[in-house]
Amino acid sequence: MEAGEAIEKAMKDGNVKKIIDDGFFLASAFSSLKKGKITEWILLFFNSKTKKTIDCYVTQNINLDEEMPALKELTELNTEKIKISAEEAIETAKSKFSGSAISTLITITTKERVVISITFISAALQATIYDIDAENGEILREESANLARRA
Repeated sequence: MEAGEAIEKAMKDGNVKKIIDDGFFLASAFSSLKKGKITEWILLFFNSKTKKTIDCYVTQNINLDEEMPALKELTELNTEKIKISAEEAIETAKSKFSGSAISTLITITTKERVVISITFISAALQATIYDIDAENGEILREESANLARRA
């Protein structure tokens, strides 16, 4: 399932319409590859007045979580700027990634631009992140970090 499809499906849901009427807006979208496919999206809605978030799980159904305090102020995600698919972003990142991933995470958010971040996590707990421009597919940033804690 593509992000645009998940967002469109969520926006038609009565409960999502209600939280939008209550002042929430779409701030980001998150997914991960399961058996090489994207089967679920978690959409994060934010209310700038209450500083609360609500997670919306999109699969065959739409499920909303409880309101939670936001960790920081969030920016509205301009979905019109998402011109490439998550699959295209993954392929772009894979073309640069030389390792083997045990997990692939996908996040769509607003930084300076709308960005699709692809994170590959290796068996050695090395995370390699590629920020890809959601409009043109250009790699904006590549960063690696070791997630394993050292004593």
